[in-house]
Amino acid sequence: MRYPYILFLILLSSCSDIDEDIYFEYSIDTTNVEIGYPLHLEIDIKNLDNDYKILEQGWADSSLWITDSSMVIIKSSNIDSFDTSYNIDFEITFWDTGRAIIPPYFIMVSSNDSIESNTYNTEYIKINIQSALSNDELSDIKPDKPIRKIDLPYSYERVSALLVIIILLFFVAYIWNSRNKGKKFLQKVFFNYNPREDAIKAIKAIKSDNLSNKEFYESLSNIIKKFIENEYYIIAHEMTSVELNNFFQDKNLYDLLDRIDSVKFANKEYAISQRKKDLTLAKKFVRKLI
Repeated sequence: MRYPYILFLILLSSCSDIDEDIYFEYSIDTTNVEIGYPLHLEIDIKNLDNDYKILEQGWADSSLWITDSSMVIIKSSNIDSFDTSYNIDFEITFWDTGRAIIPPYFIMVSSNDSIESNTYNTEYIKINIQSALSNDELSDIKPDKPIRKIDLPYSYERVSALLVIIILLFFVAYIWNSRNKGKKFLQKVFFNYNPREDAIKAIKAIKSDNLSNKEFYESLSNIIKKFIENEYYIIAHEMTSVELNNFFQDKNLYDLLDRIDSVKFANKEYAISQRKKDLTLAKKFVRKLI
């Protein structure tokens, strides 16, 4: 009767899951390490099938904890794959003191003749990173030197003085290029103190006998329009005769502009006696107040 029992036990053992015989382990040489010194994490899977395959492996957090090489450097220093075992030896170096955690590392294993797979992984491992200096050495560290003040080759006073000199040089150059021996510079460029008096002088300076008909009336037109701009602050040189007449409504100005336009657009000729009369009309218009 004992032979059937023995046969039953043999069949039961042959039907058991082979994964129960797979041996997984991991170890770390130390959990207290000085900064800059490496530690080793070794992972072993044994008793595998002769035709096993590694489907996937990696850190559980997708290696986010080692993205900053200034904090952690990790490398796989040794990977051994034998017929019935798989071994990984990681070398890990920390570059900052304090507490750190090594996340789980998983390995997914499957037999070539099976569609099922098994995943093995380590646990979270806490690491304490200490300084490589002793307490006595730390107490001897001297404080940092104070930041030295750098004297720039220039100062605000020098820059301000240089800007003033540059502005003055530009001003002198402008005055030199705009100089006029007949009139004062400020009176000529910036402000006409007595436009009425200047217009009368300019009209008296016109020599009707020495100028052609066209030159005479062009000079007279420029004097009148310049007087209007300086006295009444309107852009007379850009206005037509009709616009000026509508603004002033002056008979003398109307007659002058009429003859100026007839010379300008129709080349009409006027006698010297008429020119003298027009000079008198121009003086009346300038002296008259609106």
